[in-house]
Amino acid sequence: MFGCCNNLFSSTCRCNRCSGNVTVIPVPTPVIPSVTPTPTGNLRLRGLEATLTAGSGGTVANGFPIPFNNLVSNNAIGASFVTGAITLNRPGTYLVNWWVAMNATEDAESANDQTATVGQSVSQLSFSAALNGNIVSGSYAPCGTGQISGSTLVTVTNTPSTLQIVNSSGQNVLLASTTAQAGVTVTQLA
Repeated sequence: MFGCCNNLFSSTCRCNRCSGNVTVIPVPTPVIPSVTPTPTGNLRLRGLEATLTAGSGGTVANGFPIPFNNLVSNNAIGASFVTGAITLNRPGTYLVNWWVAMNATEDAESANDQTATVGQSVSQLSFSAALNGNIVSGSYAPCGTGQISGSTLVTVTNTPSTLQIVNSSGQNVLLASTTAQAGVTVTQLA
């Protein structure tokens, strides 16, 4: 039965069971402490985005950076972009996100070559963010196909500093046959 008798907060009940004698129970108002925002000054996020659109079937050799070739946007990050490298010209903390699309196709000739492109026989792939040639953080994929992504915070104290996404798999990596094979975004946080 869904009538006004089921509504404990109604003071205007007119059903035969209540005869208008409904007791309204007051609900206490929660006390929420006031929060004073921390002054942040001129908080303005700055960022850069680049992709690799070099065509299908390209290979990134072990230890080499992804040769990003398309600057999508550069929102006053204080950085310059040269194919494959981002030069950070301001000290600060940066959030770096990257992804790489890989292909597991391996032909018969490369299956016999130990230095050949990574394919189905690979158990783990790795790409890492490198600042001035030193690995900062890596990401790993348990197989040789699909997409691998990573994210890290990078603190730049000496400028200019060079940021790259490097193949740290121990083998060459064959990129996927897609419109874009890799991407990176860099956002200055502080």
